[in-house]
Amino acid sequence: MKVSPDKLSPNPYNTRKDVGDINDLVKSIRKYGLWEPFLARREEGEIEIAYGWRRLKAARAAGLEKVPVQIKKLSNADMAQLSLIENTHRKDLNAFEQAEAYARALKVTGLSTDAFADSIGKSTTTVNGYVRILKLPKEIRDKAERLSYTAKDLITLARMVDTSREVLCTLDQRIADGDLPAELMDSVVQAVHKIYHSPLPGDKKASIATTIILQDYTYLKRRDYDQPIIWTDKLIEKALHERTEKVKREVEAEKVKCEAGHSESKRLPPSSEPKRLPQYTAPEKSELNYDRILQSTIDEMNNLTGKLEWGRDKEVYRNAMPNLQRDYVMSAAKLVKASKDVMGSEK
Repeated sequence: MKVSPDKLSPNPYNTRKDVGDINDLVKSIRKYGLWEPFLARREEGEIEIAYGWRRLKAARAAGLEKVPVQIKKLSNADMAQLSLIENTHRKDLNAFEQAEAYARALKVTGLSTDAFADSIGKSTTTVNGYVRILKLPKEIRDKAERLSYTAKDLITLARMVDTSREVLCTLDQRIADGDLPAELMDSVVQAVHKIYHSPLPGDKKASIATTIILQDYTYLKRRDYDQPIIWTDKLIEKALHERTEKVKREVEAEKVKCEAGHSESKRLPPSSEPKRLPQYTAPEKSELNYDRILQSTIDEMNNLTGKLEWGRDKEVYRNAMPNLQRDYVMSAAKLVKASKDVMGSEK
């Protein structure tokens, strides 16, 4: 069948906003006409073409009164995939249009990312990379369009959307500077990922990540492009060690304070009332051997101290340290409680 091109509507799932220069196509259509019909469907009284929006615009510009159309029964999922297949291999489709096309098609088709990527001949990593671009803050997206960031630049930035805004903006500026090769920038991004998967507190992660991003790498040879990752491992290890030492000092100070309070309580006259925890009643002295409790708790803490020292130079350091630190603090709490039990029992 043939219909007026003005009665045809674009595919509602087409994310392409700019059809580009169609002058040559218009000349070709005026000379040779259209040989291939538009694949379309009827939807709510309108005829929607599945693909060929650029061709349709050229046909209108060429002044054609009728164009060939082939009507088929197409679902929303069919329309989304057909539009995507038409545009996905076009070199002039920008990264944001590509990302919106992937995201919309995934939503409409209901396919998993793996199945969808396979259906269009792309890798899952590629599809996920593009979809993440849509999560970038508006100011970065505007800047990226203004400075014509490459798709790889945008995908690199998108990998950092779960970090702090400060880190994301710092990385954005480094990309805008354009002084690092793509392979080296990828190494920097991997390093920042390692930082944000470490057990460090958020402010320390941001500090180390900023240091790694802003480091001068211009002197590095290509064989040394893994240096950002190596330096990151050392900075994380140093920060974890400092954090552990701080916890140890705090626990030791609390232990000394508790022991001092216990010694002072022994010198109180019988008529004095020692401080006691609210709503806490110490058990009868005959029920507990307090010297044994205190010594057992101290022994437990000393054992954990040994593990902390041992773990510092071991490969399991990063995974084991948070648990050891937690156990150390719990033992300190037990020591405080046991000491206060003694104080309460010797009233």
